[in-house]
Amino acid sequence: MAKQTFVEGRRRGIARRILHALEQLAAGFNYQAIRLGTGVEQPEAIALYESSGYHRIAAYGRHSSDPRSVCFEKAIHDRSRNGYPVEGGSRLPGQ
Repeated sequence: MAKQTFVEGRRRGIARRILHALEQLAAGFNYQAIRLGTGVEQPEAIALYESSGYHRIAAYGRHSSDPRSVCFEKAIHDRSRNGYPVEGGSRLPGQ
């Protein structure tokens, strides 16, 4: 799934709300983490991800050969049950 926020929506918190909603959906599906990628020419996206608790990881998949890629990951916790991380293995694509 690709995420893009248009210029008109910048600095209004729209991307942060979309990201939070996607995290909630991932938790509902018992995903353990979210991985995403952007590019070095997207400093606003990098700042959003870092301020939202994502940490940089090695480039993966189609991003691995692109030196302009910046990839991130964040552990997802299912807070709908008991506030503890979801039990079970990773459900990241390719794992």
